[in-house]
Amino acid sequence: MRKIIFIIKVILYKYPVLLDLAYRSWYYSGWCVYIIKKFFNLPYIGGYLFSQQELFRGRKKIIKKILQSLKNKKIKFVNVLEIGVYAGQNTLFIAKILKEINIKFYITCVDPWKSYNITHDKSFNFYYKKFNDGLGYGKVLNLLKYNLKSINIKKK
Repeated sequence: MRKIIFIIKVILYKYPVLLDLAYRSWYYSGWCVYIIKKFFNLPYIGGYLFSQQELFRGRKKIIKKILQSLKNKKIKFVNVLEIGVYAGQNTLFIAKILKEINIKFYITCVDPWKSYNITHDKSFNFYYKKFNDGLGYGKVLNLLKYNLKSINIKKK
């Protein structure tokens, strides 16, 4: 699987037009899924606003292992500090795991949620424009708030 992902990355970076097309497809198809999820009041993480940040990183396995070890230690309550939250993908995951293992929690989310200047390769123009627009216009912060509300942890 890693070999296939590597080959896809090489092709996309070699042909920036394909990379741009891939980002546009992911963004706009994600927007459609977002609208459907919002209609059913379900949390959304995906291509829209590029809120799917975990893809191929493997952090979820590590987070899950750490959180499940808390159950073995008979811990009843945890405070979580998440720095760099964006749209809340890991926040939702942490809350889900802690609910499953019946540990009460409070999560503090820290992120500036503001756009920033970045020098980048022109093949990423669409990505960076949409990424920064989402931050600058408050769309990403609103998506985080929506996600927290949809799984009923906004007050946690």
